[in-house]
Amino acid sequence: MKRSGHPRIVVVGASAAGLKAASRARRLLPEASILVLDESASISFGACGLPYYLAGEVDDIRALATTPFQVVRDPKYFDEFKDVEVRIRHRVESLNVGTRTLEVTDLESGARQTVSYDELVLATGSAPKRIPGVGVDAELAGPLKTMEDAVRLRRALVQGAIKSIVLVGAGALGCELAEAFRISWGCEVGIVEAAGCVLPEMLDAELGSVVQRHLAENKVLVECGHPVTHVSHSKGQIAVDTESATVFGDRVIFAIGVTPRAQLAREAGIELGALGGIRIDEQMRTSAPHVYAAGDCVEVRSAVHGDPLLLPLGSIAVRQGRVVGDNLAGRASKLSSVAGSAILRVFDLNVASTGLTRAAAERRGMSVSCVWGTFSDVPHYYPGGNELFLAMVYEQGSERLVGLQAVGKADVLRSIDVFGNLLLKRGTIEDLIDAEFGYAPPYSSPLDPLHELAALAIAQEREGLRAIAPSESLRGRLVVDVRQLTETDEHPFRCSHLLPVPLGELRKCMDELPESEMVLMCEKGPRAIEAARFLMGMGRRNICYAGGGRALREASCCIRSS
Repeated sequence: MKRSGHPRIVVVGASAAGLKAASRARRLLPEASILVLDESASISFGACGLPYYLAGEVDDIRALATTPFQVVRDPKYFDEFKDVEVRIRHRVESLNVGTRTLEVTDLESGARQTVSYDELVLATGSAPKRIPGVGVDAELAGPLKTMEDAVRLRRALVQGAIKSIVLVGAGALGCELAEAFRISWGCEVGIVEAAGCVLPEMLDAELGSVVQRHLAENKVLVECGHPVTHVSHSKGQIAVDTESATVFGDRVIFAIGVTPRAQLAREAGIELGALGGIRIDEQMRTSAPHVYAAGDCVEVRSAVHGDPLLLPLGSIAVRQGRVVGDNLAGRASKLSSVAGSAILRVFDLNVASTGLTRAAAERRGMSVSCVWGTFSDVPHYYPGGNELFLAMVYEQGSERLVGLQAVGKADVLRSIDVFGNLLLKRGTIEDLIDAEFGYAPPYSSPLDPLHELAALAIAQEREGLRAIAPSESLRGRLVVDVRQLTETDEHPFRCSHLLPVPLGELRKCMDELPESEMVLMCEKGPRAIEAARFLMGMGRRNICYAGGGRALREASCCIRSS
């Protein structure tokens, strides 16, 4: 019911963006009338926590929909704590932006009513993607989207009805679910991915191969490079067919991403973007007067190339909701662009990225280069160090930062957060090398890995000290291994043309090295770089070094192509 003399705000969608917008508007507009409508019975739950509920790390599904002080975020909570009216099981059928009205159906009673608004927020979210022409019994094959989906799956796991599972899609959700089913329930797990490597939106092949190998080491079958062509019942199981193989499971989960739910906006004449999401400005306004939009249903703008993106991330949705709430109250708040920072855990590997991969940048016609590194999260003398692989993408010529990828058992979040915020400022390699980091031996090394990557990029861009990718074949090339002989005995590197020359001996025997192209190799990269610099300084040409060293080649399986 509208409070006399004060605006009536209606929000469509009771998830992260919509409820954040409503709650923020209430704080700033204590006298406004605020109504939130949602067709679902489950609202305001942490969907990103569903894999961890399935894994048993979160024991009670209701925890995903409670506050830190253990109150369930249901309509009663929003009424009593936020003074916001939330109506669940109410579906918005149509929107008329001219009369500022919504046609709404109560799904419990079937009653229809017209709801008017002064300001409207569309936070309609997203829907799971489906493979055209591929369908099977929804009980046995479908997406993981709701709490009800997760409860059904976990009940079947507890009852022993699921011994094997096929995950269609090796994005973040597919990789998280692989861990949940394999470690917590001992299921046989297969992943089918149309792209050539796992996590194709986050990682290039070099680091994607590290994750893919880790999945295989944890007994997850991974089939990449072949899209699903057919799903059917066969021999009491679900058969997932690709162009090259058939993978069987008791259940199939489609985890191939989501699409914006923008039908309501489209039918109302609100402008959509090229990617199918609602087009918004920096203040989250749509093309229709008095209508805002936020969350998975909108297109955001990339901080790297400035074009629209679809980024269905809860962290971005909450920020957008706050911006909407501010603007509803007359505060000039905006969200200009996003870097697209993302992180996940794959068994005991931490995986993160921000900005663009090299492949994505090249698809856009950008001229980019990469550097790679293998690092430890603490100094070599401090116990308990963990390995970290990093790949940095930057634009040639301008030296502008484009993207960062991180994989390892070390903390990856700090590197990604620092780099992502530099992307928002259109930072360059120089900005990265000027960044300041905290240091103490239990936490970090004196020279941060990002500093080292920046120095490698400067050397490559300005001095011609070229790194070759861990995925680049060494067949037919002379590899000079500059590690100590004890290292080569412990961790041998096998290739057709290998010449072991420890770095300490290089100066003495330089004249004995052939004039042909050489690839300098060490364990992690620094000694190979030092050797390459020395040889280049002595006038030798056709010198390069193996980016990330033997360690990264070994971890990514690329050593097999040598």
